[in-house]
Amino acid sequence: MVDIRRHARWLWLLLAVAVLMVAAAVITSLVDESALRAQLEQRGSAALGAELTIEGPVGLGLLPTPRLTAASVQLTSGGARVAEIEVIRLQLAVAPLFRGRVQVRRLELDGAEIRIVRDASGHYNFAIPEQTQTQAELPPTLSLTNSVIEVLNEASGARFELSELRIEAQVHEGQWTLEPVELVMFDGRGHGRGAADFSADVPTWSLEVQVDGFELEAALQALEPDARATGQMSFAAELSASGGAWEAIVDSLEGSVSLHGKTLTVQGTDLDARLADYDSTRRFGLLDVGAVLLAGPIGLVATKGTEFGRLLSAADGQTEFGEVISTWTIRGGVAEADDVAAATKENRLAARGRIDFSANRFDDLTIMLLDAQGCAVMEQAVTGPFSDPEIEEPGAIEAMLGPFTELLQRGIDQFTDEKCEVVYEGSVAHP
Repeated sequence: MVDIRRHARWLWLLLAVAVLMVAAAVITSLVDESALRAQLEQRGSAALGAELTIEGPVGLGLLPTPRLTAASVQLTSGGARVAEIEVIRLQLAVAPLFRGRVQVRRLELDGAEIRIVRDASGHYNFAIPEQTQTQAELPPTLSLTNSVIEVLNEASGARFELSELRIEAQVHEGQWTLEPVELVMFDGRGHGRGAADFSADVPTWSLEVQVDGFELEAALQALEPDARATGQMSFAAELSASGGAWEAIVDSLEGSVSLHGKTLTVQGTDLDARLADYDSTRRFGLLDVGAVLLAGPIGLVATKGTEFGRLLSAADGQTEFGEVISTWTIRGGVAEADDVAAATKENRLAARGRIDFSANRFDDLTIMLLDAQGCAVMEQAVTGPFSDPEIEEPGAIEAMLGPFTELLQRGIDQFTDEKCEVVYEGSVAHP
C-alpha cells in the first residue's frame, strides 16, 4: 500500500529546495557587482594595510552556504606589487545576514603569488598591519593553498622561493595558530607550525620548520645561476621573536638554526688542490671556502665581497664534501656558531664566532683550516658590517714548521713539542 503522506512530505521538501534554489539565483542576479567589488576592496585594504584591487569577476553564492568569491586579486603597497591571488573565497555566517550584517567565517586564498623584497636600505615592500586591524577584520579561520612566496634581497642579489604552500590558520582574540604549514624549498619538502599573538601591546611570534632532502644545486643557484652540484641537505629552525616592526623582531630573535648534508659534490673548483697551495690559498681566502658553512643562518650575505660565486662558476675541477654541518644558536638577534664544519676528501674546515643580524655585522667570525686533532692550521677572521667587512689575510699558525701540505697530512704535533689548542670538537670527523 502506498504511503501518500510520506510521498507528500518528500514532494513538499523537494519543492522547498527548488524554491530556495530559484530564490538564490534571483537574489544573486540582483546583486550589484560593482558595489560588492568596492566593499570587498575597501574591507580587504583596511585589514591588510595595503591596497587590494579585484580585477576579475566577483560572485555571491547562497547554497550550500553563503559565500563570496573574487578572482584575479592584486595587492600593492606603496605602488609595489606584493601579491597576486587567483581566487579569494569568503564563507559567510548565516545568522548575521538576517540582521543585515556580514560576518566572514573562513577566508581562503588559492593560487597566491606573494613577493617579499628587501631593498638595499633594509626596507621591505610591505608593512605589518596594526594589531587593531589584525584583530578586528580577520575571520576565525584562514587558508592558503597552491601558493608561492618569492623572497628577494636586492642588496646581495639572493633570491629563493617557497612553493606548493599550504597553511591552515585559526584566529581567536588576536591569537593565531598556524598548523599545518607545508611547503617546498629548493625541491625539498618541508613542514612545520607557527603562532602569533596580537592580543598584547607587543606582538609575539614563533616558528618551527624542517625541510628534508632539499637539493644543494637549487640552493647554490640562488647565488650563482650556473652553479652545478649534487647531493641533498636538510634544514631545521626553531625561532621566536617579539615586536611590531622588522627591526624589533630581528633584535629579539631567539632560537636555533641547523643545516646538514653528507656526500655532496660541488662543480667549479677543486678546493683541496687550492688548499694544498699556500700561495693560492692566500689569494682567494678561507672565507671564500667557508662561505658554504655559513649558508644556513646567514643566507648569502657571507659571500658578499668574496670569490665564492666565482668559485662556483669556474671550470677547473670539483670538490667532494663528505659532510657539512652548520648549527647556530640565536640570542637577541645574534647567531653564535655551535657546530659549524665541513670535511672534503683531504681537509676539514670549521667556523667559530658570531653573526649579529641586529647590527648587520660580523662579530669576530673566524674560518679555520684544521689538522687531524682539531687544531687550527690556518685561519682567517672577518669582522665589521655586512656591507663592508674587514677581512684579514689568511695566515698559517706561527708554530708551524715545514711544508704546508705536509703539516696538514701529518698533524702539527709531529713538528713541535708544544700542545696545540683544540678549536674544534664537533661532529664532523677529519677525512
